Amino acid sequence: MASAETKHTPGPWTIRVATASIPTIHVSSERGHFASVFGARHVQDARLIAAAPDMLATLRTHENRLSQCAARGERAKPTTAELNDMLADFRAAIAKAEGR
Repeated sequence: MASAETKHTPGPWTIRVATASIPTIHVSSERGHFASVFGARHVQDARLIAAAPDMLATLRTHENRLSQCAARGERAKPTTAELNDMLADFRAAIAKAEGR
């Protein structure tokens, strides 16, 4: 299993669309600009790129929780409230990736 240590530019990441003869979508963080995609049809790609830190954080959080449950066996099932919280986190990450 890979280390949970962050080796990428920390989030949150944002996108900015620059209009020119060829639309350019810039992806940046508080540390500055680090990626660009070109062409209007790639806006969704940029949104997905910008959502990556949130998706990774959500997956790490819930992978840890589910691993703990699995290690303890049947008695440690997540509660309905915990499952609803996980679903809300997953849905929020998906919505960001889809630009909603």
